Amino acid sequence: MKYIRTKDGKIVKVNLEGDAEIKINILGTDYKIIYENFGRDNRDGYCDVEKKEIHIDTQITNNTRKKIVLKHEIMHAFFFESGLEEYFCDETIISFIALQFDKINKIFEVIKNEIHKV
Repeated sequence: MKYIRTKDGKIVKVNLEGDAEIKINILGTDYKIIYENFGRDNRDGYCDVEKKEIHIDTQITNNTRKKIVLKHEIMHAFFFESGLEEYFCDETIISFIALQFDKINKIFEVIKNEIHKV
């Protein structure tokens, strides 16, 4: 294993096989984002709330798809850490928020700027 610093200042652990691990904080709980080869597993990613890990398959070659999968798995963690376990496994809600988050966030930024003008 070795550690490298990314352009945005994050510390990333990389092992000899090329898998990477990044730490994030979700509502006060540290999660590891682990990039690894899933082999023949049909999943693109998964969130393990017991181990506090988010796993993303390195076989995803499309960066846009990889970002969507990462956002999706992060949303699972947010729902769980918020105490909304009943929605933690609701793939429809999770996918909707993960796919629409950037659009929603842009609107929130406009509203935030507008509120200061009033």
